[in-house]
Amino acid sequence: MSAKSTQPLWILVAGYWLWMIWACAGEWSHNQDYNYGWFVPPLALYFLLKRGEGAKVGSSQAAVGNWQDRLAWAVVLVSLLLIFPIELVRQTPIHWRPVLWIIGQVAFANTLAVAWLSGGRAALRTVMFPAAFMLLGIPWPTFAEGAISFPLMQSVTQWSVGIMHLFGYPATAAGTTISLSNCTVGVEEACSGLRSLQTALMVGAAAGELVRLRTVARIALLAVGFAMALAGNQVRVLMLVMAGVSGGNAAVSHMHDTAGYVVLAILLGGVGGVAWVLGKIGGGENEDRGLEIGDLRDQGRRRSSWQVAGGNEGGESGAEGRFESGELR
Repeated sequence: MSAKSTQPLWILVAGYWLWMIWACAGEWSHNQDYNYGWFVPPLALYFLLKRGEGAKVGSSQAAVGNWQDRLAWAVVLVSLLLIFPIELVRQTPIHWRPVLWIIGQVAFANTLAVAWLSGGRAALRTVMFPAAFMLLGIPWPTFAEGAISFPLMQSVTQWSVGIMHLFGYPATAAGTTISLSNCTVGVEEACSGLRSLQTALMVGAAAGELVRLRTVARIALLAVGFAMALAGNQVRVLMLVMAGVSGGNAAVSHMHDTAGYVVLAILLGGVGGVAWVLGKIGGGENEDRGLEIGDLRDQGRRRSSWQVAGGNEGGESGAEGRFESGELR
């Protein structure tokens, strides 16, 4: 199919993504753990536009009626049938986060299907990362948050108490509460490190795309971001504990947001700096592709020059032979 004939399908895809944004808007606005979600759609659109610059996306080269085309059309048609039941479940009083993931998966699958119908593998490569990046804004299911946040809270609490003992301050841990001589510091979900991990995932993926790192470098960047998020969150809790030692509960309340902003700034700057270094060391995808194209062009020029040179030499030797034999006299 041509790109023009799939324009109605692209309008449908845009509608699916707007549906996902609308479904997640409440979490993004009222849940501090997911405030970063409002940055995901504009970044994904920017990545799509950058990847689309200079990309040659014509009609699909696949044969009409092959299994890839049939699968793509099946995704489009089945998704249309699922819109009403999914929205009906979403409108129920029970706020069920997996529904948000179902909507995101519908939008993602339709993006890939319509891209295949529009331009084959070239179009798939263009839309793959921006579509996957959009999924980073969907709130995690509650059971997944609990499975990650509670062990992190316990770990942060124990490490904080151990570090306080190392510095000579009396402190005890009771669950996720740190008891000091003059106050208590509660390690809540906001201090568990889950928010930092989610932010590190989004920032690391965005930074890797901006620098156009290779796949291995992107994975390394995410690992560094996770490590920085865990370390930064530990520093945040220590800042709160030290504030409690010096000024009690009032100082802890005053320091809470400030410590969070400091750690967030360090995380953003650190991940961005590591991405820049990895880009300088290993080169980006664009640079690699440019080198490959340049090498192929150079080889083509050399091959053409060799052929021309070989043809001239052959012509000259043939002319000399014919002159010697008297043919050109």
